[in-house]
Amino acid sequence: MRAPGRLLPGRIATQLMLLVTLSALIFHLCMSGVFLLNRNGWFRPMHPALVNRLDYAVGVLEAAAPDGRAAVVDALARSDPALDIRPDASGAPAGPGRRRVALRGGAAVTLADTASRRSGPDPSVLASGTLVFIALSTTLFVVWAVRGVTAPLGRVAEAFDGVALDAASLAGKPRVLPETGATEIATVARGFNRMQARIARMMAERTDMLAAVSHDLRTPITRLRLRAEFVADPPLRELMLRDLGQMDALVHAALSFIRDRAVERVPARLDLASLLRTVCDEAADLGHRARYGGPDHLVIRGHEDELRRAVGNLVDNAARVEAEALVELSREADGTVAVTVSDDGPGIPPERLDEVMQPFRRGTDDGNRPQPSGFGLGLPIVQAIVAAHGGTLTLSNRLPHGLCCRIALPAA
Repeated sequence: MRAPGRLLPGRIATQLMLLVTLSALIFHLCMSGVFLLNRNGWFRPMHPALVNRLDYAVGVLEAAAPDGRAAVVDALARSDPALDIRPDASGAPAGPGRRRVALRGGAAVTLADTASRRSGPDPSVLASGTLVFIALSTTLFVVWAVRGVTAPLGRVAEAFDGVALDAASLAGKPRVLPETGATEIATVARGFNRMQARIARMMAERTDMLAAVSHDLRTPITRLRLRAEFVADPPLRELMLRDLGQMDALVHAALSFIRDRAVERVPARLDLASLLRTVCDEAADLGHRARYGGPDHLVIRGHEDELRRAVGNLVDNAARVEAEALVELSREADGTVAVTVSDDGPGIPPERLDEVMQPFRRGTDDGNRPQPSGFGLGLPIVQAIVAAHGGTLTLSNRLPHGLCCRIALPAA
């Protein structure tokens, strides 16, 4: 069956006018059919005046006494010759051109066939059925036609809503909308396809440029570090090496951010509890305060190195503000696996909790620190890794102070 939109004209205004016109035409045709059927005798098989006279004659005969009905029949025959009414006591079928009508009490009369009493369907039943048919047929046509007009618009709205909720989906292969429907809707769909293609191309070019610059910077940074080793002044050498270390860390973080958002791999079974304990032990070996709380074993499906990097970034964020990180693991009632990394640091202003999830937005850019801590890529990397595992990352402040980062992963 062809889609209703293919049978409709191009513009929405023309489609609406056609819809109203066809609905009125269907109603008119149905009512004309009712009129013709009524004219041909469906609703009233004989002329109304003749029906009334026959009903009156039969009523008079049934009310008369049995021994006086012959005189009544003669009187009715003289007063209304068109009925041609005659008494019938034989009980035999009426002859050609005549019809037999039974009366109460067992008597009967015959009359001309053209004067038969009202027969056929009940007019009220036919009228009600006709109105129901008109309503149903018109409603079905309107629903069919409106669906053809609005279905393409619904697809466009759904596509716009999907891009608004997850713009990162454009980094892969964007969903192409069918450019069908009314002219205005097809134009919107065509513009949307071009827009998301340009956005996807810009995102790919930005990613490639960032990856190329980050990769090419590692070689000169390495050369500068080697040359800095030969600086005679120890304080100056220490400052140069520290700046070069920050530059190298920035390049490494940028490359990790790009890799985590672009690479897709098959997940494997892993013991998340053991992984979290390892992250806390490695942080303690570096002199940071970190401890684990949770079950001894909890198996999920995921990427071990990526989850280690995600939780490690959260623990490192706590270490940068000289706070203790508490890593907790639990399984919720609905099967969701929750990893919570909380600290007792200064936290993040509530109005910036969403902002710090964007690349190069640092939670410590408050002017209270002599130098910024980190490069603003730790939380975006964590969010990208968690999203790749089908989970969510939520930030909230603790009371009286501190930050709580909650990772919710789907059940294995």
